[in-house]
Amino acid sequence: MQPGEIYLGYKGSEILLPPEGRTVKPEYIEQVRSGETASGRYVEDVLWIKKAWTIEYEIMQGEFLERMVELYESGRFLNLIIVNRDGSIEEYEVKMTLIPPVRWKVIGPWYWQGGAINLRQVMPSVTR
Repeated sequence: MQPGEIYLGYKGSEILLPPEGRTVKPEYIEQVRSGETASGRYVEDVLWIKKAWTIEYEIMQGEFLERMVELYESGRFLNLIIVNRDGSIEEYEVKMTLIPPVRWKVIGPWYWQGGAINLRQVMPSVTR
């Protein structure tokens, strides 16, 4: 595994997501309990934090899109592996949603313009 690579699929059989035309937008989602004390001071407890990613493609090749649709339609949780710049590996159990692209060109293999894969971490990484 090389820095910058991203793998997605069933645990143990993840596939490498093509890097060409890929944009990755990570974000954090947190569940917070908040309120005010009798003195009027605002307090907040972070109950959990999860990660989410939007992986957008300028162009998707038909075979890759078909594989992503297959993973999405399975309804199963998937395994996401991210290889960081320093070579360290992050691994997450995720739920996928898919934003289908529009057909762009039909030359040899099918090519599709746009499209995105949304992933949300299943188990929180921090609980308090």
